This record gives sequence, C-alpha cells and structure tokens, in this order.
Amino acid sequence: MRLSTPLSAVLGATSVLALAATAAVATPSSNQPAAPAASQPDQQQIGAEEILPWRTKDDSVTATADEVLGSTGGMRSFGADQQQALVVVRATASGPAIETHKTKNRADAKAVITAAQADPNVLSIETAQAVNAEAINDQYYGQQWAMSTLRVEEAWKRSNGSGAVVAVLDTGVDTDHPDLAGQLMPGRTFLNGAQSAGAEDDFGHGTHVSGQIAALANNGIGIAGMAPGARILPVKALDSRGNGWDSDVASGIVWATNQGAHVVNLSLGGPNRSAAVAAAVRYAQSKNVLVVASSGNSGSAIVNYPAAENGVLAVGAMDSATQPASYSDYGPHLDVAAPGTQIYSLRMDGGVRRASGTSFASPHASAAAAMLFGATSGKVRGRNAYLILAGTADDVGAAGFDERTGFGMLDPNEALEKAACVAAGSCSLPMPNVSKNINQQVAQHVWLDLMGRPHDGAWVYRWGNAFDKGTKPSVLSGRLTASSEYRRGRIAGYYRTFLSRTGVP
Repeated sequence: MRLSTPLSAVLGATSVLALAATAAVATPSSNQPAAPAASQPDQQQIGAEEILPWRTKDDSVTATADEVLGSTGGMRSFGADQQQALVVVRATASGPAIETHKTKNRADAKAVITAAQADPNVLSIETAQAVNAEAINDQYYGQQWAMSTLRVEEAWKRSNGSGAVVAVLDTGVDTDHPDLAGQLMPGRTFLNGAQSAGAEDDFGHGTHVSGQIAALANNGIGIAGMAPGARILPVKALDSRGNGWDSDVASGIVWATNQGAHVVNLSLGGPNRSAAVAAAVRYAQSKNVLVVASSGNSGSAIVNYPAAENGVLAVGAMDSATQPASYSDYGPHLDVAAPGTQIYSLRMDGGVRRASGTSFASPHASAAAAMLFGATSGKVRGRNAYLILAGTADDVGAAGFDERTGFGMLDPNEALEKAACVAAGSCSLPMPNVSKNINQQVAQHVWLDLMGRPHDGAWVYRWGNAFDKGTKPSVLSGRLTASSEYRRGRIAGYYRTFLSRTGVP
C-alpha cells in the first residue's frame, strides 16, 4: 500500500511580534509622610503600608496537617516532574532557608508537616505551587491560536511533557533547527525497504509536526511546542515528496517502540488497511505505547488507515471557529478532534510557516499524551491515555459521540485532571457513552470498533450485524472481552455494525 501525506500548506505573510516588558516605577509624592525609622533590622515601611518582619510566622505553623494540605485531599504538583511536594521556610542567621520536601503520599506529607511544626524556627509550611512566566516570548506565539483554544498555558502548570518520548514517523526533521535544539534524539530512516542512521527532513512536513509537539518554549524565537518538555524521536518513513510505503511505516513503528517511545505520531495515511502496519501498531500497543494518527484530508466519510485501526487515537481537524474543518475525514472510527487549520510551526530552513490539515491536528493529541505521561511519571500511557483523552474531550458537536468530531475537542486540562486522579487510584478510567454505527465493506467478517478497556468485563453491550439488503440484524448480548468480534463468513458484502452500552451487571 502506498501511503501519501498531501500537505495542505497555506503559506502567507507573517508578522514579527515585538514583545516589550515595561516596569512601573512608583515615586513617592512630596506630601507623603516621611518613613519612620525601622524598629528592627528586618522591618521597613513604605508609604503608609507596613511590611511585616520576614521572621513573621504563617498560620500554617499552627494549622492542622489537613488544613495545610487542603480540603480536597490532594496536593498540588511542583513543576512537571516533582509531584506532591511541600515547601518549608526556616529562619536562619543568613535569612529564610527554603526547603522542598518531596513526599510519597498524604501520610508522608503529614509526617513532614508535624516535624516542621515542632521546630520553632519554621516560619511556614505549604504545598508547592506551580508558577509560569506572565507572557510567553516566542516570536510567533501570538499566532498559535490552538494554544489559547486548548488552554495550554494552564495545562503547563501541571505538565509540559517532561520525560516523555514522542516518535514522529514522517519525512524526518530539520536537525539543525534552533527551536528544536536539545529536543531531538538520534533518528532513523526507513525508505524503500532499506534503513539507515539519521532522519533528516527533505520535505518539511515532519519538521512542522515535530515543532508543534516539542519546539522550545519561551526562548524568544519561533513558536512554542505544546509539550516542550518532551523529546522527539524522529523516524523518516516518507520521501522528499511526502510519500512512502506501508512496510517502511511498519518497520519504523517497531523500531520506535523498541527505542523507548511512549507515543507514536502518524500524520500520514491511506485508504487501504495494511496488515503490516496493523501488526506493528498491535506490537506498539502491547508495549503500552499510544499510537496517534490523522484522519485524512479528503473531506470524506471514511477515516484513513492507520487512524482507523482499533486502539489508534484517530484525530480530525477543527478550524479556529472550533468547527470541523471541511477537508477533515470523518466517520465512526474518529475519536477526537483538534486544531488543524492555519497552524504555525517550524520550517526546514530554521524559520516558521503555517499549514492546514489533519496532519497538524494529530500532533496536538500526541503532545497531550506526552503531558499525561509527564504529569503522572509515566503511570498514564498507552491504552489508558487513549481512554482519558477520548473520555475527557469537550463535546462540541452533536451530543455524545458524533462522526464529525468523535467524542469531541481535545481538552488537555480535563485530561490532566483525570490522569492525576487515575494515577493516584482515586477514580477509574473514563468510559464514554458508546453508540457507534460502523459502516464498512467486508469480505469475511466485521470487527467491532468500540471504546472500552480491553481487560474490562464490567460493561454489558449488545451488538449486531445486518446485511445491507435488509436482513434482520442478529442481536447478541454479553460481556466485553479483549477479542470481541462478530463473524459472518458466509456472505461478503456491505454491513452495518452497531454497538451500544445497555447497562452494568
């Protein structure tokens, strides 16, 4: 099978954003009273407002441990990788000493609080809080409408994808791009059945995708990647025209999985199913790797492969008005939608460009998966990440699942909140309401494509299969298993497979 990635790039004039920071300097007026002499070395007064001594103790010193930790029962994360941390401030001769205590769980945190409160030199105890720059200074950040639509800066308070490895199977990557400095792992090329070291881009598509995921943030140039803490594992499986073969894509998926990728992004596809790619996808899934793929750009009601493969997160494109893009392929295999129109990212020559296509919707989902991995220290990945990203999507289309937007618009913040809860064991994985009609031409059997944990036998489903000439559907009921399928091998033809949840046993 020949796989092609037609690039709907819209190249236009872009403006350089000049960001300037101004500081307001207050000058006391001549009629203000003179500041009295400080009564002690660490106290001062500005205007009429008295500044308390730095040795003043916070209420947390006498509060209960539960009050310090908060009434929600959870603790805020400290940065992307230091979860469940407490900050203790202790008075010393040279000023306040700031101590960060990483804790394993709530009981451990309470022990730290009790010990700190017994020390008379402790001034305060609190849960660590994430902070971020007031303004992102990347040159074209203001043009990245997807970042504001997906509320990425808010999501960065929980995770920037640190620790995650995202394999980008594409046309390669510009390894010298300054906005990807330090973000790239050694890559590999798979073309025409041969392989070689390196993955240099000679078309531009892969550089664009890689930039969306992990371009450096707040470095004053280019754009900001959605998961700038993640690393890119580049795999070149498409040539200088954006074309390739299924065998090379399959080889690249297997190689990336064996190299430790946590997410595989496939901004590519074709109309026909490839057994080789399907086998590679299943291998990746067996290693707890999430495979994310673009739905296709023909505007048809058929999702391309490999996005249509079971367990692959199929991503369609939305425009800046949060409407399904006219070119975005749709159908019952679509899982979520994400921004894909007029997307700014990196260009091969070290610059920036903008382009449209489902190829540029998929990277947002891959970046979100990397953020889930980073926020949970790898506890949420693979199939769990798939369920969380689909199960927390913002239902922007028709109520429930719909073929234009799947389960809805990607929502990184909701996904991160759910991932934290799942990782802590405080809640179960989401189970979206399932009601899919699946139309497909088959020769021997119809596979059920559904949302649900493969190992979960708790939900009762009914499913059926009807020949298109009006044969009455056969309706079965039972428990979902990892290999549930309904086979009908006697008649080849066009079938409709339907699935709906009917209850809990």
